[in-house]
Amino acid sequence: VLAEPEPPAGALALGALLIGSFLAALFWTPPAPRTADVPEEVFSAARAAARIGELLGDGSPHPVGSSANRAVAERLLGALRALGLRPEVQERFAQSERYPTFAFVRNVLARIEGDPTARGRREALLLVAHYDSREAAPGAGDDLAGVATLLEVARALARRPRPRRDVVFLFSDGEEAGLIGASAFARYHPWFADVGAVLNLEGRGNRGPSLLFETGPESGALVARWARASTRPTGSSLLATLYERLPNDTDFTVFRRRGLRGLNFAFVGRVAHYHTALDDLAHLDRRSLQHHGEQILGLVRDLAWGPPLAAGSDLVFFDVAGRWVLSWPARWSAPLAALALALLLLCARRLVRPTRRRGVGPPTLAAGGLARGAGAVLAIGVLCSLVGGAVAAATHTLSGAQTPFVAHPLPHVLALWLSCGLAACAVGLGAVRARFDGSFLATWIAWAAAALVVALVAPGASYLLLVPALAAAFGLALLLAAGRAERAAAASALALVPFAVAAALWVPVLHALPEGMGLGPRTPLPYALAFFLTAATPLLARRSVLLPLPLLGAAAVGLLAAVFWAGWAPTATPEHPRRLNVVHLEDRPSGEAWLLLLTPGEALDEALAARLGAPFERTPRLPFPGARVLAFHAPVAPVPLPSPGLEVQTLRAAPGGRELTASLRTHRGARELALAFPPGAPLEALWLGGVRARLGRADRWRVFWCSALPPGGALELRLRLRGEEEAEVYLLDASDGDLPPRADAVRRARPPDAVSSYKGDQTIVLDRVPLP
Repeated sequence: VLAEPEPPAGALALGALLIGSFLAALFWTPPAPRTADVPEEVFSAARAAARIGELLGDGSPHPVGSSANRAVAERLLGALRALGLRPEVQERFAQSERYPTFAFVRNVLARIEGDPTARGRREALLLVAHYDSREAAPGAGDDLAGVATLLEVARALARRPRPRRDVVFLFSDGEEAGLIGASAFARYHPWFADVGAVLNLEGRGNRGPSLLFETGPESGALVARWARASTRPTGSSLLATLYERLPNDTDFTVFRRRGLRGLNFAFVGRVAHYHTALDDLAHLDRRSLQHHGEQILGLVRDLAWGPPLAAGSDLVFFDVAGRWVLSWPARWSAPLAALALALLLLCARRLVRPTRRRGVGPPTLAAGGLARGAGAVLAIGVLCSLVGGAVAAATHTLSGAQTPFVAHPLPHVLALWLSCGLAACAVGLGAVRARFDGSFLATWIAWAAAALVVALVAPGASYLLLVPALAAAFGLALLLAAGRAERAAAASALALVPFAVAAALWVPVLHALPEGMGLGPRTPLPYALAFFLTAATPLLARRSVLLPLPLLGAAAVGLLAAVFWAGWAPTATPEHPRRLNVVHLEDRPSGEAWLLLLTPGEALDEALAARLGAPFERTPRLPFPGARVLAFHAPVAPVPLPSPGLEVQTLRAAPGGRELTASLRTHRGARELALAFPPGAPLEALWLGGVRARLGRADRWRVFWCSALPPGGALELRLRLRGEEEAEVYLLDASDGDLPPRADAVRRARPPDAVSSYKGDQTIVLDRVPLP
């Protein structure tokens, strides 16, 4: 019924892929940085980078509770005062709302007052970035880039007339310790009652475009205003849908859980530098910094001076090459998918006939042809998934990589694309042979049905399926209505347009997956690629694509070369290092001391083991109760370090048991202190620093971390214990970087392609204390 597409369709399909790749490059390349001499109303990455340099000082990590953290806070206060603002500090001992962690935080706040006649409850705009870092990282990308961006936004706003509504700046502390600063602001600060919307800035790595990757409830109106106001809008509801299903959090989580509307932005790139010493100003991509500013400066102006911060229904949205944003209400996705499916089924009903009467009338598509088309779609999806998954596992195994993020991802990505492409061609040239019309109908009916399911389950991701399915459905309906179904040129357009639309939407996502989620046996890339390639099924049917055998042979040779390259290329380099923390542990209850290596993987390679010079063994847990961190360990001589102390101050009877108050203290100047209760401990209630803790399950270890002690170094503890049962508590304190000689020697032996990360190198002292 439908004519075969003309032979150039194969070349045009390749062109569609190239166009999609070009869009992916645009999507993944942030704008060029502006110099410091641009006008004040224009965001300048050069000025923001200078801000980061001022805040960093000597470039030391500045985790919550450290002296470097207090120095960064003081420099931040000075920068706000220089802009003519009157900053204030919120000092508070607080508990994380997500984790069993506590800290004494120092939030830095500033407020640009709006027009008093236009103010209203829940009308203030809150801008958030955190200034603390992890223990092993200077934090230039995570998150002083966000802090400097907001300082430049404050500079631009301070030079304009008074806005319509208040703009509140929150430079939070303790985000890395469990969103503690944001929790303290939301729970205890009076300004929170005025907030109507929040914008948060984050960074995962130190390059890549600034993406709108998370939205708050009823934030559709904010998304629409972002699409109009930002000069380089980049983001999608797909990212928001995926992030919602990940176990990750930012300060935005605190506000979203309280029902606040808002948007969350972050750049994601060069994740190997994330939470390491390479997250410094020298490695921060100025283009990412520029994009951060271009994402929100215009939006902040619109929200500060524009209409009220109204609620709006959730949107399905996506950007087109960072220039335009297409969107529609999320509730429309399911009806639109149903419309596409209905149109395709109606066209199938017109085209598919059980028999043709003795050559009378136009030829019809037999039901078996549609079934063969469906078999081709299924075969491409299944074979590409199996082959791609096997190639991903093979390249990862051959490379010897211990994490999904490798120093040279290109050969892994090439191997996956080539293997899946060859598998799809094998289906097209193999035993499953289908006419173009049957393949076209089967392909896009499957896509429309999948779009309907996704629209019902996760509407934010539905556009990837829905837009190509709509293009196919309306294209086929118009072709049949115009009576041009038997023209080869029309058939070529019908085959190519939905595939080109799918390529424009999918290739940027496929390009971004390795950067955001890594490569390895569990990477989603081959399965996403397999689904995308089912859109090429009509082009692989019969004569619609002519792929010369030399081209297929070259692709097969390229696949073998990519697999060899992936196995030969080093997985870690000084610029893309592996992670290796050195920890000295004093285990006082056993009288032993341990040297621990915290690093991914099941074995130390021979070169690293020889360099470190100790017979490290693998253990499923650290050698003290309740810990769940995998580590390599070796015994070392104990070092006479003072243990953390618990001094009971009062003990009295309480209903059903007893209650005591005590003072917790570290006697060696450690920054972190923790207490742990074994399973079954008769613990009824616990307060740290006057804050009641959430206890968790009694049949598990209950561990409470304090990442920053209050001024004076002592932490007030109050316990309520059940009955007269004996009880004990484990006390632990941890200091950053100051290692005993044996551990320090191992640290110095760390190879150039390995760095500490997250909590970094530590000395930990653990003791057990009986409770009266």
